[in-house]
Amino acid sequence: MPRVSVVVPTYNGSSLLVETLETVLAQTMEDFELIVVDDGSTDDTRDRLAAISDPRLRVVTQENRGIGAARSRCLDEARAPLVALLDHDDLWHPKKLELQVEFLEKHPECVGVTVPWSYSDRPDQPVFDPHTWSKDRPYIPRPLRRLAEGHLIVMSSSLVLNRARLGALRYPSIRGTMEDGPFYLRLFSKGALGLVGDTPLMIYRHHANNASHQALYFLRGIEFLRKLEEQDEAFEPGEVDRRDGREYIAFIGRMALMRLLAERRLKSALGLYFREWPHQAKLGRLKFLAGFPAAWLAAALRPHRAQEGSS
Repeated sequence: MPRVSVVVPTYNGSSLLVETLETVLAQTMEDFELIVVDDGSTDDTRDRLAAISDPRLRVVTQENRGIGAARSRCLDEARAPLVALLDHDDLWHPKKLELQVEFLEKHPECVGVTVPWSYSDRPDQPVFDPHTWSKDRPYIPRPLRRLAEGHLIVMSSSLVLNRARLGALRYPSIRGTMEDGPFYLRLFSKGALGLVGDTPLMIYRHHANNASHQALYFLRGIEFLRKLEEQDEAFEPGEVDRRDGREYIAFIGRMALMRLLAERRLKSALGLYFREWPHQAKLGRLKFLAGFPAAWLAAALRPHRAQEGSS
């Protein structure tokens, strides 16, 4: 059995996928399986995958079901005790897997381990400072709290997970929503999050199809999270202290509001503001609530540069 399963969901991403997989095959730690779940691609993804002769590669095809379902299929297909998540458009440093696998084998109490990462337009500049956390404590305390404070300590492609701690947790399969938010909400209540590396070991590639930069991604995400919260399905069963989780959900709500303003989706922003008001007020985010109307008015008064669509 391999020490780690590298899992890659993909859909019509052949132009970026091959270079991404090359960074996996170039890892200094070679004891892994590489599983690509092709979520019904209609481009030349299958041909490009067929041209890779490495025996560690296994391709799984399914009808198009959306990114959440593809991510979950990846986890179902993994056979190793550790699972490395990778999006089809991101890149790894050659020592990434080696450092993370060594860490988790020494710290099985951790649910997973992340690494410093960067954006493709500034590949040498880490998005977060890895020295923020003490070297005497090789993990990030209360990762949900850190995420709620705006620290971008994780991306899917930065994580290696302990499959035993992961258990039956999977991604939501509803199309068009934020699949990472509900997954992280439960994942990081299961245990500590490790951190290894001093320099960027993963690169997030900027391109036109990045969903996580779009306002509707955040809007659908916060709407889905609030629905789960209302139905008491947002948190791990039996979890008593939900403060960090609620702060994380509220942070996504504030991000959604600001993204909507940036894209001039003013009606959507105003509607979300009133829906978020009681949640944000309960957590003491009164400064944000008081300042948002002025930000909304400033956005409304800006000269129109493009059609607002469904705003």
